[in-house]
Amino acid sequence: MALVESAVGDIPVLHRPIAHTRDGETYTYSGQDAMLRRAQVKARLKIPALQPFGLRDLKEKGATDMWLSGIPIERIQALCGHKDKATTEIYVKSRWRESVTPNSRKIGA
Repeated sequence: MALVESAVGDIPVLHRPIAHTRDGETYTYSGQDAMLRRAQVKARLKIPALQPFGLRDLKEKGATDMWLSGIPIERIQALCGHKDKATTEIYVKSRWRESVTPNSRKIGA
């Protein structure tokens, strides 16, 4: 972690969950996931083609978007909380699909 800290500077550490109930209690991961799933069911009534996704998908999407915008992989690693840079690279590579130009030559002509 020292290498990451030297590369990106201060790394924010959250000592408490971000999402809370109206009563101030914290949501569990499964509770947040259940709320996301219920919201997707409602959204599919208006957007039937909506593909299901989970909280981890949002993390992958954010990591990929940051990488495509030029943010160093070490910074993304720190924000994602990954111990190994290879884990962050897997997140990015699993979501990113490089655009290609179709071949203009006819094959088998």
